[in-house]
Amino acid sequence: MGATFITPGEIIKNSSNLTPGEGTIKQDDNIIAMVSGNINIDTNSNIVSVNNHDNIPTPKIGDYLIGMVDRLGEKAATIKIIQIEGDEHGVLPQHQYADIYVAGIVDRFLPAPVDAMRRRDIVRVKVTENNPVLKVNTRDDEKCGVLSALCPQCGDSLYAEPKGDKNVHCPQCDYSGYRVLSNGFGQGYNLTDGGPASYNRLKQR
Repeated sequence: MGATFITPGEIIKNSSNLTPGEGTIKQDDNIIAMVSGNINIDTNSNIVSVNNHDNIPTPKIGDYLIGMVDRLGEKAATIKIIQIEGDEHGVLPQHQYADIYVAGIVDRFLPAPVDAMRRRDIVRVKVTENNPVLKVNTRDDEKCGVLSALCPQCGDSLYAEPKGDKNVHCPQCDYSGYRVLSNGFGQGYNLTDGGPASYNRLKQR
């Protein structure tokens, strides 16, 4: 197949004997372009890819991602990825969501992810797997964890302070709770040695 320019969302070909590669995704037995570029079909492997020279970022194992907690389940949470830290580009649609399991959140007993993060929390996470799905964690890395959180009762921004088993508190109402905190909590990309991550009460129930 000669070089053919294609735009995002266009169907490249029926995928009965083809495998989606870089810049493509499989949906309803079709290979669909996720980026603009030239189509390439490897005749040896039958992998279809779209060549794009804009250096669209792909999360790699060990990369730090900035995201927002989107869904909370019994054993895992879903993070909506905003960006790969240090890269100004957005991510491809297949990398927009990542899973974090309760055992990968913090080194202490947690019955469920909701005990360490809440919906709309802004978090820094680290990539542990990127194929076939994106998986991340915050455990054993003080850079990782919640960067910003809103009070679930009144919506004000929470501040960090260790008080018993609670490490976040609302300045406007009586809410106090626990979050797995990054050393960048309340500071974004800036990190503080011995900062809020030290309030996580590791290895405790």
